[in-house]
Formats: sequence, C-alpha cells, structure tokens
Amino acid sequence: MNYLDLDPTLLHLGLRAIKAVTLADGHFDDHERRLLAAIARALHIEADPDTLVPIYPEELPAQLPDPVWRERVVQAQIIAALIDGQLDETEAKMISEFARALDVDEPRIHNLKQLLSGHALLLQLDLSRKSRMFSDVAQAAWQTEGVKGLWKTWGGIAGIATDAALAKRYAALGQLPENTLGRQYHDHMRERGFPLPGEREGFPELLVKHDACHILGDYDTDTQGECEVVAFIAGFMKTDPFWYLFMIAVQMHLGVKTFRDASAADTMKFDPDLVVSALARGAEVNRDLYATDFDWWPWLQLPVDEVRAAFNVRPKADFR
Repeated sequence: MNYLDLDPTLLHLGLRAIKAVTLADGHFDDHERRLLAAIARALHIEADPDTLVPIYPEELPAQLPDPVWRERVVQAQIIAALIDGQLDETEAKMISEFARALDVDEPRIHNLKQLLSGHALLLQLDLSRKSRMFSDVAQAAWQTEGVKGLWKTWGGIAGIATDAALAKRYAALGQLPENTLGRQYHDHMRERGFPLPGEREGFPELLVKHDACHILGDYDTDTQGECEVVAFIAGFMKTDPFWYLFMIAVQMHLGVKTFRDASAADTMKFDPDLVVSALARGAEVNRDLYATDFDWWPWLQLPVDEVRAAFNVRPKADFR
C-alpha cells in the first residue's frame, strides 16, 4: 500500500497525531513545524502546521482502523520526537500511549527509552540485532557459500579477508563508458577512497546496492547526503524500512552512534524538507532495490539514465 494513495481524511488525522507529539513538551519547534509542512506537501494535502488541531490517543483508534497506517503514524511520531535535536520524556510517553491505543508493536519505542536513559551501547546492540539488512546479507552469504561465504563477507569488512577475483571484476568497471552505472559506481568509490568489493575492508557485493543508490538518486556521501539516500531507500524497501530511517536520524541528528564501527555521528543533519522529499521519491520506485534476490550486476553495464527510467527514479526537482 502506497502511503501517497491514502484517503486525505486519514492523512489529515495522521498529521494531527504527529502534532500532538510535537506539543507534548510544551514547545512547537521550527524543525517540527517544517516536518509537518514537508509531510503535508509530500502527501498533497492542505494543512497549516500552526493551525493544525492535535488529536490524542483516546480519539484516534476508531477513526484509523487500518493497521498499516496506524504503524506509520507511530513511526512518524518517533521521527517528530527527534526532529528538534533532543528527545523529551513527555514526547516518548505520548508515543507509547498512542502505540497502546492503536495496538502497534513498534520496537523503536523501546529504543527511545534507551536514548532517554543514556544507554548508547544497548541501543547499538539492539539496532544491530534487529537489522534485517545485515542479517539478510549474512543469510544470503551462508546459503550461497556456507562458512566460506560468511568469511568473505564479514572478513572483508574487518580487513582480514580479500577476494582477488571479485576485486578484479569490480575494478574492470572502470573501463566502461562514463555514462554507465558501473563506471560511475567505480569512480564514486575510488574518488572517495572506498574499497571495492573483494578488496581489503571492502563491503560485500550484496551491499553494492547502497552506493548504487547514491548514484541513482544523485545523493552525496556527506552527512546530509546519507540522510537523504537512506530516506530514498526507505521509500522502496519492503523489509522494515523504518529501522534504517530511525538509525540514520539518531546518528546524524542526535549525534548518537548507532553502530560501534559506524562513521562519525553528527547533529541536526536530518533536514525535514530534504528527507521527506527523498522518502516520497523513493516511494515511487517500482521495485525493492534492496531485496537480496536483486542482481545489480547486469544493471551496472547500462547507462545511468536508462536504469533510472527502468526503476522510475524521477528527478529530485520533481519532489522539491
């Protein structure tokens, strides 16, 4: 179900529920205002954040019966609670009340409690344990090559394993025409000092998809660009996309590392306008480009514009 296709009345109810969380701490921050405005714009509904009347847990369940939309509302509330750059206990409490009223089991509510308690290590461990993205990569490696596959996958990242044949295969992408996805992927990696799959400390081949999405979406690899590309990916992911969105918001907006070996954290980089635009753009992509059964290799041989057209990756300007 595409959230852009929902009834405007339901969308308006969702915005009112988000507004209730933003007011829980007694302040309506400009970042919260911009988030509500960006969501309304992406959903093509008229709503003034300042005059929007909040709705509370006891009022919403009867008006919002769909379980998928209930979950999305709670997830949007979680982002709203973080968007001013700090998590307030009253906001977290209200989100919990909404989740109970709507019968939504959202695991990131527990992560909010960890944030409030200052338990960053427990947060890291919990997010790692529940990451389907990395567990799917490990499972695919195991199914393909067993222990050898796991060694090549995680040993490569750790810098203790290499795969010369794989590295040679990806280095050869540098000989493709400049307009191809493969050539641009190769140059993107080399220009930034990122190792290719098979090289020491290189990401496994199954994670080529991340930097390929940077190129398809035309998002940089700075902190702002990472927030945008993750939102873009969350738009088309079919397996727990909110895990990825929550992770990047905590790391790049609150400055809390979500993984021990993650790149340096930053603050206030989860720009509401850019992130919501990227999410809406990703929602229009016509397949899950992060699915483990999706083979990127044939697409790397094609012109980038042809790949974008095939997957309905529209220009960024269409969503601004």
